Amino acid sequence: MKRGRARTAAGSNAVGLLAMARAVKRSISFDPQLLADAEMRAKEPPFNGNLSAVVNHALERESKLRGMRELLDDMDREFGPVPPEMYAEAKREIDEWESRSTREP
Repeated sequence: MKRGRARTAAGSNAVGLLAMARAVKRSISFDPQLLADAEMRAKEPPFNGNLSAVVNHALERESKLRGMRELLDDMDREFGPVPPEMYAEAKREIDEWESRSTREP
């Protein structure tokens, strides 16, 4: 991060840290079908043709899912696994919620 002066909404100067969001270019190879899928997704909102945004979104999602998996693994170690009857009940509730959400416009 870079130190600098930032202008506040009121217009006065304030000293603070300015986060400089920079893209880093890389050359990567894709599985042809995954690339085709990503290019189709890139045509949809909110990506609006930006393939890099699709890739960033997917990597961010993967990172969050990995963090959630690590949390669940930690909880299993600390508290033990979820009892099968509780797991089955939660699965039923999720399935019900998903079936309701897919029926709504």
